[in-house]
Amino acid sequence: ALTNDYDLILMDMQMPVMGGLEATKMLRHTAYDGPIIALTANVMKHDVEIYIEAGCNEALAKPIDKKELEFTLEKYLSLQKISNQKWNEILDNNEFKKLNETYKSKLPSLITDLQTFNDARQWKELKDLSHNIKGSSGCFGFMTISQAASTLEMDLKQENHENAKNSFDKLIHSINQNV
Repeated sequence: ALTNDYDLILMDMQMPVMGGLEATKMLRHTAYDGPIIALTANVMKHDVEIYIEAGCNEALAKPIDKKELEFTLEKYLSLQKISNQKWNEILDNNEFKKLNETYKSKLPSLITDLQTFNDARQWKELKDLSHNIKGSSGCFGFMTISQAASTLEMDLKQENHENAKNSFDKLIHSINQNV
């Protein structure tokens, strides 16, 4: 984003190469003064304060709630209210359907990765993958997967490995139900 080429930026806070915090700070340093909205699965008060300090205007929880996104876009962009029909057009769009099917086709490989990390007792990697699954699956409407991934992530954050075993099984089951 060059200095004010964009009216608004939706910033994923967990990007692979450069994190959202660093990217936001860099944008603010280059004099971008438009709104930056953090998109994150971490919406605890402390986390949101960190995003605001870095230069975000506010944070939206992943998976994204369409009404909350609509409200935020209207607030910062003075847009006319986006109708439900428009959202349905987006969701019925062939490109979105292709993305959804592509995501669904990758679910079996997620199971393999989850099992690999779990078997090797690589808790940080398992927690990070659960976090990613929580956000991505929710964005594509796989809410049972998203909720199961969220539970596993929380158990691993709290180092509650007893509960994590059960949460892990539920996540694998949820993914298998959607394959």
